[in-house]
Amino acid sequence: MINLSSGVFCFPPTPGSHILKLARHGYGFGNETTVQDDGFQRTISSPKFDSSNAQTGYLPDDADEGLRDGLRRFFPKFADRPWTNRRLCWYTDTPKGDFIIDYHPDMQGLFVATGGAGQ
Repeated sequence: MINLSSGVFCFPPTPGSHILKLARHGYGFGNETTVQDDGFQRTISSPKFDSSNAQTGYLPDDADEGLRDGLRRFFPKFADRPWTNRRLCWYTDTPKGDFIIDYHPDMQGLFVATGGAGQ
């Protein structure tokens, strides 16, 4: 199921555990940090606490509210249940939303295909 207006979508419950996966496709969360790169400082966005946020359960407030609203629309009787698990998935967006597809300039044989706008 997907609500194209809000970007909220869900997958059927997993057999056995009956866990319903609910997500919201969107753009705009970042966690900016400054890093050194070849002697230059630059700002990047990277996951807030750990690589998957599974341990922290971190979600921005408006993401949580958007998911609650989506759950309320899809399955009203579950709308106020506590989350079993939650995490923020990180897209590999580029500043302009385009892709990076090229050979790595310094590592022979490494081909990179990444980036995008998460859309």
